[in-house]
Amino acid sequence: MIEFDIESFKSWVIKKGKHYCSKLFRFSPYLRKERFSQNVIFTTSCKYHLDYPDNLDINKLFGLSYGYHHRNSARFGWHYNAGNIQLFAYCYINGKRKESFICSLKIGTQYKLTLITTSKKYCFVVTSKETLRQVQVPHPRIPNYGYRLNPYFGGNQVAPQEMEILIHENED
Repeated sequence: MIEFDIESFKSWVIKKGKHYCSKLFRFSPYLRKERFSQNVIFTTSCKYHLDYPDNLDINKLFGLSYGYHHRNSARFGWHYNAGNIQLFAYCYINGKRKESFICSLKIGTQYKLTLITTSKKYCFVVTSKETLRQVQVPHPRIPNYGYRLNPYFGGNQVAPQEMEILIHENED
């Protein structure tokens, strides 16, 4: 994994009391490609506490949507638990939500997150100096056009404080 200088990362901020960051999504004709990756650093501002069961809600980091994102989409999801970020594969396939735990991430550490699409599955890959994890989620087909999704906090709860995630978009 190539580590990038912190100055090359963009700051994505979700304000206290909000779900969306100011850059919700980039709507542009998106021709499907097989690989989409970003280097990510969760800052200490991503530590939070919500009461049960809201503490189990999965926040969204980034991904792709093909039409309405509660119908067909694939995203990396996360929540904070016991000092770490818990990372998930978070998909909607024909309107049915599928979640799969990938691994735990350390706050302040750089990770490369890659979403790979094939004709039969989404593959979520996490790489760092010491970590390589992969989760696969089968799907029947992926449309050719869609749009990218950016950070979002919640299920039903809004961000309890301002949260910052640093993201470096890769060219692959």
